[in-house]
Amino acid sequence: MKKITWNAFFVFSLSLTWVFSALPAAAQENSQAASAGMTLWQVIQSGGAVMIVLGLLSLVMMSLVIFMFLRFQSEKLIPIENTRRVIELLRQKRMDEVKKLSEKEETMTASIVRAGLKAGSNSALAREAVEMQARKEVSGLWTLLNYLSEIAQIAPMLGLLGTVLGMIQAFNTIAFDSGVVKPIMLAGGVAKAMITTAGGLTIAILAMIFYSMLRPRAQNITNLLETSASQISEGFSA
Repeated sequence: MKKITWNAFFVFSLSLTWVFSALPAAAQENSQAASAGMTLWQVIQSGGAVMIVLGLLSLVMMSLVIFMFLRFQSEKLIPIENTRRVIELLRQKRMDEVKKLSEKEETMTASIVRAGLKAGSNSALAREAVEMQARKEVSGLWTLLNYLSEIAQIAPMLGLLGTVLGMIQAFNTIAFDSGVVKPIMLAGGVAKAMITTAGGLTIAILAMIFYSMLRPRAQNITNLLETSASQISEGFSA
């Protein structure tokens, strides 16, 4: 678990460093003024306000990734032994013990059991409450995961916006320059403008990598929860 989380940090840091450290080298070939003595932080700063937004977006992404790697653990959300114990107690109609056991835990299984108990002695209402709570828990999982997909879509568009704004600024600088326009002046401005596109693509690629890593976990938890909810529902009606 910890190994996967640290691997995620490593991939993110390495990719971000590689992209942004490569940009000054590319700019140096086109313009000495644009690249002389540029540090990684100066490269990021040259991206302007859009790069700041992308930086915040990357922090949100990494926070989500860390949270989901810690959260998406089937053995914690749906502990097998405790779930079996609850189902057995339900079949034996030992509701007081079921209530005590479910109140001790903060798992998905305990959550759907508490929902069934709140419905009272009506077995039909209890089954409906269990099914509704199970759907709610599953929806919460996939909502978190879908945030990564949305970040992967938003980041490149923000990067492209930053590039367009940078290009406009570069051309405006040349347009209002009364002297002779040199290609090297345009090259430096374009190089800076492309930084946000590279940043946006980096974030999007990493978001999709993490999405593909977390999706199987979410699907496994969903399958286990649906099975457990079905058995718990039967226990309320037994």
